[in-house]
Amino acid sequence: MSALPASETAPASPPENDVDPEAAAFGARVFALLHRAQAGANWFYWVAAFSLINTAIVHLKGDLHFVIGLGATLIVDVMSQALAQQNPAAETTLRIIAIGIDVLLAGMFFFFGWFAGRGRLIAFSIGMLLYLLDGMLFLLVQDWLSVAFHAFVLYSMGQGFAAFRELKRMGLSIGSPPPYEGQSPPVPPESPDEGPRPADVAKPLDRY
Repeated sequence: MSALPASETAPASPPENDVDPEAAAFGARVFALLHRAQAGANWFYWVAAFSLINTAIVHLKGDLHFVIGLGATLIVDVMSQALAQQNPAAETTLRIIAIGIDVLLAGMFFFFGWFAGRGRLIAFSIGMLLYLLDGMLFLLVQDWLSVAFHAFVLYSMGQGFAAFRELKRMGLSIGSPPPYEGQSPPVPPESPDEGPRPADVAKPLDRY
């Protein structure tokens, strides 16, 4: 019996998966924008959380505060303590009022973070403006460390704002990261030379 040709006995090698450089670059850029946008929006949550931590520290008679927190909540707490010293009988009432105001202020920044994280640029804009004004309170008392950290946080928020604006310009939302991160991106069958369509990478943006 004669041996079969090598082409008939050996399994066929799988076709090479061609990588479209433009598609890969597009996917990497979208993923980087999504990451930067979400990171910028998350700063609103950090500001709110540390503001409440500062409130707890003040009312527990602590003597420190985190520079990322709001200056407005700190002023409310200090004023409530000063008024309580003048009127000890109303100390509990003043403390409850101060904590309530602090929770509202921190909740407002949680609100901004929630909407900013969904690409609402108006939430980014208002939140950044309020945090800028809050930083000026520390400027008045020359707390330079808090001023510097407010400036850093505003810069990070601004990076997130710019990333979301770029995604909107591209017609994309935060959606999910490109599913082919670190892999060969798929090429739509209708137009193999054009790379992935926007709908293959992220969902359309909601209007606001």
